Amino acid sequence: MNIQQLKDTLVVQTSSHKEQAMRQFIKSQVKAIPDTRISYHASNIYVTRGEALLYPCVVAHMDTVHDCYKDFQIYQTGDNLFAMDTHSVRQVGIGGDDKVGVFIALEMLRTFKHMKVVFFTNEEIGCVGSSRARLSFFEDCCLTGWVIKTLSSTEVIPNSSALSLKIKCCLCSLSADTNLPKAI
Repeated sequence: MNIQQLKDTLVVQTSSHKEQAMRQFIKSQVKAIPDTRISYHASNIYVTRGEALLYPCVVAHMDTVHDCYKDFQIYQTGDNLFAMDTHSVRQVGIGGDDKVGVFIALEMLRTFKHMKVVFFTNEEIGCVGSSRARLSFFEDCCLTGWVIKTLSSTEVIPNSSALSLKIKCCLCSLSADTNLPKAI
């Protein structure tokens, strides 16, 4: 893991309706990755790397629940990262709830030659971006598990692995007859 890239991502302050710095960060990072195409819809950022019949796809959101601070700094003690407002000299939220998701999505774009990623806007205030998602973007995305809709989240349970992935804000479910994503 590139810890400096993680710190570079975490230091970008963002909250709902205050995502501009994260947008610019994501755009600059994607621009440095070869063979990527970027598009926008409803304030979401859509990225495709390479040409393929099917793509793995990862989603993340650009906002956090934390306030933004003028003197925000990231610090590391051993394996732990934390944030401080150096003006008030107090620990504040690092925004790891999905800045880590942004980091992982960007790392996957850097690592895999065929990949799709979506960065959603304003998810912390009611899944605004995902509810306005351009569903056609996902038509050539592969899913390796069954999606089970619950009241507050979606769980993807891989049918060939012991891993499970919890995804906030359900975007799609699998149709039992076609195994293809469909809008819910």
